[in-house]
Amino acid sequence: MTLLASCGQNIDCSKKTQNLNISFNSDPGSLDPRRGGDVSKTIIEFMLFEGLTRFSKEGIIEFAGAEAIHISLDQKTYTFILKDNVWSDGTPVEAIHYERAWKDILSPSFPASFAHLLYSIQNAEQAKRGEVSLDSVGVKAIDSKTLVVTLEHPTPYFLELTAFFTFFPIKFGKNETDFLYNGPFILTDWQPNFQISVEKNPRYWASSEVHLDRITVHIIDHEMTNLHMYEKGELDIVGVPLAPLPVDSLPILYKEGKLHTQSVAGSTLCVFNTQEAPFSNVHIRKAFALAIDRQKIVDSITQIGEEIATAVLPPLLKNDKQALLFKDHDQENARRHLKLGLKELDLEALPLITYIYLKGEVNTKMAELLQEEWRSVLGANVQIEKMESKNLLFHLDNKKYQIGQASWLAFYTDPINILERFKLKENSKNYSGWEHPSYKHLITRSFEESMEERMMTFEKAEQLLIEEMPISVIHHWKYGYLKNAKLEGIFISPIGDIYFTHAYFK
Repeated sequence: MTLLASCGQNIDCSKKTQNLNISFNSDPGSLDPRRGGDVSKTIIEFMLFEGLTRFSKEGIIEFAGAEAIHISLDQKTYTFILKDNVWSDGTPVEAIHYERAWKDILSPSFPASFAHLLYSIQNAEQAKRGEVSLDSVGVKAIDSKTLVVTLEHPTPYFLELTAFFTFFPIKFGKNETDFLYNGPFILTDWQPNFQISVEKNPRYWASSEVHLDRITVHIIDHEMTNLHMYEKGELDIVGVPLAPLPVDSLPILYKEGKLHTQSVAGSTLCVFNTQEAPFSNVHIRKAFALAIDRQKIVDSITQIGEEIATAVLPPLLKNDKQALLFKDHDQENARRHLKLGLKELDLEALPLITYIYLKGEVNTKMAELLQEEWRSVLGANVQIEKMESKNLLFHLDNKKYQIGQASWLAFYTDPINILERFKLKENSKNYSGWEHPSYKHLITRSFEESMEERMMTFEKAEQLLIEEMPISVIHHWKYGYLKNAKLEGIFISPIGDIYFTHAYFK
């Protein structure tokens, strides 16, 4: 192994190699960043690929594949000048590799989960719908080093988007399953559902910053096995966002001070089907939302110090600003809204209500607590039904439910990331089917406002979501994990991505 010059005081010189062992609870299945995927796939992609920008170890957006960025006065045209950078086979990373990758995602026939992140680009959404050609999309490689991007409207968070995996360039080797890599690591071994190995990329433009020689990812779908392997020194870091720890161990580890925690811009929530009675009625939605005892949920179930939600947005999307837009567990107002809702619906009592949720120990305990609170506060007869992820999403997407469990994790740190999904009832993540003309106006005008004006507009939008209550956020997330005391330099971004570019054993 080649360490830092003279093996600097922060690096463990007794180690001949800097090898990191981590685990996922499932195999990523694919390494194609254009297609999107689950958390484990994202983590691997950040090891192997890199975009025009990246998060620094301080959490600030900085240059990566680009060495300069020129933004027009109207803030709609971005000209990226690429630095001298090469793929893992030594060939240059060129502007056309970005253009082709982004336009692949926008092809109507290409299965890309996060194509909507490109919709701030001129004609991107229309191209994805097949309404215009890909040639009309505002992405153009002028020459090998110059990429010009034209936006539909000013997008203050665009440089943060370009750090996300959906915006990575792509180049293939011998065939379209043989990727080349431009990130800090290269893939050296992949045994599906067993183990993945990556090694330091000697051709990475910032290879001097990378201290790990190898990362070995063990695929382990049993939470207790993860904990035992960590205790035996066979894993160096375990827990979310990697393979999870046993649920029952979290409060114990947290109280003992062993568990590292970090707030991220994610939330757990209830979503109401506003397309059908009784949750087509705003008072019924408010009754169920106000009846929830959020503090009891985080104190007795999740138990690692999460923040309860008395607004919509995670505080990390509002510069850690706390908001109290309604009172937690407001039983009196919950019953008042129930009476108003029943009267408007001309009902004597609530019908049988079904709550669907994602299977899992924590989610089951939460569902049982919600079921009891809605019974005791509202007299509601609620049956609970656990589902596999795919089945749950099918029911939410197709509005085949009454109340459902949902969650979100921001892709970038601008509030529009969460708020925009409720602009139109047909938006893919707007499971509630709610739409409001005043809300649509607020979101639309935010794209033309100054930063200060945008923040005020977002406050109004959030207030309207509380007044209408198509969703009821329960708590905001914290990641909880254990790590080797000698392991330093890992970085978890506000949006929950974990980076090992600067990791090392001290």
